[in-house]
Amino acid sequence: MDPQLYPHQISGVNFLSSRRRALLADEQGLGKTATAICAAKAVGARRVLVVCPTVVVANWMQEFRTWGSHNSVQRVTKGMDTKLVGDVVIIPHSLIAKPTLTNALRRTKWDVVIVDEAHAFRTPTAQRTRAMFGHGSIPGLFYDVPHVWYLTGTPMMNNPSDLWTLVRECIPLGIWLPTIGRPMNHREFLTTFCTTRPTPFAQGQLIVTGVKNADRLKAILAEFTLRRMKQDHLDLPPKIWEQVALESAISPTAPAVDITDLDALRADATFAEYRRACGSLKASLAVEYLKQELESEPKIVVAAWHRDALDILGLGLEEAKIPYRRIDGSTPTMDRGIAVHEFQHASPKVMLCQIQAAGVGITLTAARRVVFVEQSWLPGDNAQMADRCHRIGQTGVVVSTVLTLRGTADAEVGAALMRRTAMIAALQ
Repeated sequence: MDPQLYPHQISGVNFLSSRRRALLADEQGLGKTATAICAAKAVGARRVLVVCPTVVVANWMQEFRTWGSHNSVQRVTKGMDTKLVGDVVIIPHSLIAKPTLTNALRRTKWDVVIVDEAHAFRTPTAQRTRAMFGHGSIPGLFYDVPHVWYLTGTPMMNNPSDLWTLVRECIPLGIWLPTIGRPMNHREFLTTFCTTRPTPFAQGQLIVTGVKNADRLKAILAEFTLRRMKQDHLDLPPKIWEQVALESAISPTAPAVDITDLDALRADATFAEYRRACGSLKASLAVEYLKQELESEPKIVVAAWHRDALDILGLGLEEAKIPYRRIDGSTPTMDRGIAVHEFQHASPKVMLCQIQAAGVGITLTAARRVVFVEQSWLPGDNAQMADRCHRIGQTGVVVSTVLTLRGTADAEVGAALMRRTAMIAALQ
């Protein structure tokens, strides 16, 4: 029997196929991949290019086999590849700015380009963002392609300024400043839609403290964006976030920094070492916490940022004779699939996940608990990680627990990240 789209996916196909540039920003788990593939079919696309993270290339290949009608799907693995001969060509984000491949992409006629996890192109000065969207007098890679569709479940990873590159691309004239008579630049976009204050650590830089002109920004996004939430279209149980403070007799000494300036902290090497030390300490404490939680939970997903923390967790679980599987940046694609299958269907009770490596492209619905020993600086990364469990097939309430160290800067950062998450939610 041929697979069937959900009603919300059918409306997504109609939305994309009727637009030259569009952003499909459905929440994770609503089937954006299948929607985009079927939209390409709907416009009669003969040549399709997909730009996506490396970790989901295999998933896109499988989805084209399920939903597509093209004869050949080609996976590009090297920046020197120039023979783009497949009806469908899939390349990872990491290769998009490689000169040899870039030239081949420009020479090839595409009917549809699909950019998955499009929030990865939010930094205007990044090489791959400039390659994608152009800079100065150099046009973007796909400026003359009939249809370019951007997909992401987290269009705003940090604050509203993250949206600027997509707004500039999807609204050809950008957003005009009435008093100046030209489109906004990135800083003007930030100051128009974010409340800010100066940072004492970097002259001219601003700290985002909140959102302003939200209704105007929502109206701008509505011109090219379709976003739906899972609770409105799927019969899924709720998801809950909570914070649990762990106690430690000895804690790392925090450097003297401004805890409210998350962006500055992210770039601070001294604080990075402090954060790493906190993560290792929490990992050692978390093993006992997990042993207690596993008395009532059959399976738990555990997320961390650093491999150090995952190593400590793994050793602790082995000593406790608790079976687990692990996915980090070094896990080969085939091994990732095996680890996921075993966690979903066999004996492992814990899945250890490095947030960047496991936050997209996998399903972990065998668990209804996600424990964050560490978080990403970007709330969108954390939301994506939690949504590995909150997807089609989940039958229980999903609880995401953020572990912090009581009375330390770690706890303050956790609270600041929660506030930033609430700021992002205000625009959804």
